[in-house]
Amino acid sequence: MSKYNLLQNINTSNSTLILNPCPIIIIKNALTSNSVYQELVEEYPSISKCFYEDSKNHKAMISNTTYEIPSNTFINSEDYSTKWKKFIEFHTSNDFLKELLNLQNLKKLEGLTNIKSNIKMDCLVGYNSPVIQKSCNPDKYKYYKKGVNIIYNGFFFLRKDIDDSKGGSIEFYHDDGTTKKKIISIPYQKNCFIMFIGNGDRISCQESYIEPTLHCRKMVKIVGYT
Repeated sequence: MSKYNLLQNINTSNSTLILNPCPIIIIKNALTSNSVYQELVEEYPSISKCFYEDSKNHKAMISNTTYEIPSNTFINSEDYSTKWKKFIEFHTSNDFLKELLNLQNLKKLEGLTNIKSNIKMDCLVGYNSPVIQKSCNPDKYKYYKKGVNIIYNGFFFLRKDIDDSKGGSIEFYHDDGTTKKKIISIPYQKNCFIMFIGNGDRISCQESYIEPTLHCRKMVKIVGYT
């Protein structure tokens, strides 16, 4: 097992698995080795690098906006950490997919059993920019490629110890066409991995309002799609 595997703590008291209405995985202390986690924190790319590499091509940074580096760009550049490249390589590999497919409670889920041959994977290292005024960004957790069928969408949070910002929890909702009901709200926190499985027809995720802050938030997206 890779030391960077975010599913390594799935079968402990640190994890929560919600199966209905759609599968949601929540793993606190996702990387069990504190030294491995700290190395990734210390070698995280700068927000200016993420802004420069982001596909939105903004001329200036916008408040409460995600800027991220796609996996191919990251891997093929000499500017970035070898440790982070290994992290990305694992989470876009068949080994990671096998770990996910072998989770006991997910083995028979519709949409997961026949995807191995044609699934594509991405892992985007990024930041959420500082927040100038209280706001929430409904597009923060969306994948940047349009017109793809999302199989799973994961978020790895690396909150700084000095980050005293308020708000910005990730919230999951179920919409049955008539009512929208909150399933769970998870605070932004360090070393926490959250994944939901499905294409968003029944479930959506968004953030709660963030109070103004100069802190930027580190977040890695891990996506499987067809």
